Amino acid sequence: MFFNYIWQSSGFTRRDAHDRFSSVLQKQRELYGSAFGLEPAVKTKQIGNILLGQLRYEAGVVGWEPWIDAGDAGIAWGGICEDYLGGKFDAARIDEIRQLLANDPGKLLAWDGMFSVALWDEKEGKVFLATAATECPTLWHTEGPCGWASGPRASPLLELVGRKAEPDMDAMRLYLLFGYFIGGHSPFRHVSRVRDRQLITIGQDAAPVFNTYASLREYLGCGLKNADWRQTVGFAANRLIERVNTQIKHSLEPVVLLTGGRDSRSIAAAAKKTGHDFTAATGGPADSQDVVIAARVAKLLDIKHRLTGDAAPPELLRRSIERIRTWTQMTEGIIPIDYSLHMKDFFEAKLPFPAERAQYLHGLEPGIGRGSFYPHYPDVDVADISAMTLSDVHSFVTNTNKNHYLKSSKAADDLLEDIYLRLDSDIQETGGNTHHWFELLLWRERGLIWGMDLESIKNPVRWAWMPLFDRELMALSWNLTIDQKIEARLLLDASAAMVADLADMPCTRYTGGRRTGLAGRIKNRIRSGMRHYSRRIGGTSCRNEDAPDQSGFWEAGLLNNGGHIWDEFIDGKDLQKIIRISPHNALLWRLTTVNFLAEAFF
Repeated sequence: MFFNYIWQSSGFTRRDAHDRFSSVLQKQRELYGSAFGLEPAVKTKQIGNILLGQLRYEAGVVGWEPWIDAGDAGIAWGGICEDYLGGKFDAARIDEIRQLLANDPGKLLAWDGMFSVALWDEKEGKVFLATAATECPTLWHTEGPCGWASGPRASPLLELVGRKAEPDMDAMRLYLLFGYFIGGHSPFRHVSRVRDRQLITIGQDAAPVFNTYASLREYLGCGLKNADWRQTVGFAANRLIERVNTQIKHSLEPVVLLTGGRDSRSIAAAAKKTGHDFTAATGGPADSQDVVIAARVAKLLDIKHRLTGDAAPPELLRRSIERIRTWTQMTEGIIPIDYSLHMKDFFEAKLPFPAERAQYLHGLEPGIGRGSFYPHYPDVDVADISAMTLSDVHSFVTNTNKNHYLKSSKAADDLLEDIYLRLDSDIQETGGNTHHWFELLLWRERGLIWGMDLESIKNPVRWAWMPLFDRELMALSWNLTIDQKIEARLLLDASAAMVADLADMPCTRYTGGRRTGLAGRIKNRIRSGMRHYSRRIGGTSCRNEDAPDQSGFWEAGLLNNGGHIWDEFIDGKDLQKIIRISPHNALLWRLTTVNFLAEAFF
């Protein structure tokens, strides 16, 4: 993994700025060292009052160098751009990228991979920072009395620019509802997320200039006519094989994360078609549907398959409060604690943790099969569309006080009913063409959550390939008919196109579209989405009730904790009631994450 920091300092001598920057980077090294038992290597560069730094672990990627210094110019990658895997970076190649960023950044649309890239030019005294078109690792930015800064963790940026870390309480309320920091929000005030398709020009004497180098229409290539289904499926299958082949041949020890779902089997089928050697891995109880179906898929594909076991047991969590605090401090709450439960090695402090060389291929579906997660209005950016519902949600959330938070289900129902009535009206008036509202609701966890940290959620130090974050596949899925999107068969049919016998294999996350007519099926989707919202906003979203009892962990992490912030959001009696009657409630994980976050920084 590669973590890039950039600071445009203000009010410091060159030497003092260097010392301050080095001190902040050293604190980050020590934090990662305490978490993983292995401090990352550090690279730095100073151009006038602009400083660049990179913390790096061995990623196990063949043919990749994340920091290239070629005299007057150089590149620092955050993540991996697949188009440059295995290539030689010399002064001519770096100049080619410099010319592209300076004069024709729209060409970044054609680059595959999940990355950001910083290029410095000492002659001009500038740094260009660009984010990938499809997805980039977490990148924040902030400004203050001591300048402007960007990087993967917010707290060191605040230290660099001379701001105190303060909680963004509105953002945290939304986090408790959805489990993610929505939009450009972070847990800290004055810190915002750098969005995809951004080019930031950082000079010596002026504020950084932000530009969106491509519109959503340009990115998706909208306006194409729908191809026939057979051609669409064939293209999707071939594209998956192409992307997976690039990734797997540059992986030191490739592992496909295989579940019982449709997207992971499409990656496994594509990996099989490449002819490269790899292993499939599945986590969870041995008798779970995920494990049972994944084993059948692996047997059918004739691939090596191993089980990684259950998540961390409750007694391990109770013994690991300090490790969980470290986890929360390191991830700054972006990754809820429950997403780390599979990382038993981390909680058991088996060090050094990031030493394994495996590369994980996984597919988290960002709209493929049901269409892009952006509303079907390509002239409007997703942030503007999302604001239509976020304003409603924000108003609802911020107007509820701490004693009312969990008693707000009626208010939530009223809000959702209003949304439903507008949706229902759209359906009647447009004869089923309800992309504007329908896709927002269908993809609520993509449209409302800008730049969700899918790479980080897997593991903050392993590199996980994401073949389904692909411009061509997303543009293809954008142009599916609404009927095809609801059927959600694209990945299943693409898998069967690669390996015919997969057509008869069951799937844990697919039930098929109900044959109730188009309008009826849209309404079913809307009602399902409303129920999901209602559970979340009412604070009753739960994990598997058969999961191990975590009540002891809640006692240690919440109730018996000296200083806490959770009472800003929920009454203590309500909290104890949830622990007693619903100990698997997702809200408890979020409250604990927020509580440990407050302990670390506020």
